[in-house]
Amino acid sequence: MPPLSSLPSISRERFINTLIRLGWIIKKRGGKGSHCKLEWPPTSKAITVKKNFDKDTLSYLIKEIEKYSSLTWEQIEKEL
Repeated sequence: MPPLSSLPSISRERFINTLIRLGWIIKKRGGKGSHCKLEWPPTSKAITVKKNFDKDTLSYLIKEIEKYSSLTWEQIEKEL
């Protein structure tokens, strides 16, 4: 897990699209695009990407993704 200061500033949409390319699927979108629930199919574990997407949120989501799937930050970063 990289330190918070070294994480890139990316858009929420770009991050979601990257996860979709890596195998995550969209399960549900919240009202007016405020939340997006993504699921890792092999384990059926899900994460929620909130509208307020900053480096703290990205750091938290990376930890959850690494815990629920076989993906690492390095793999995600390559797809960005």
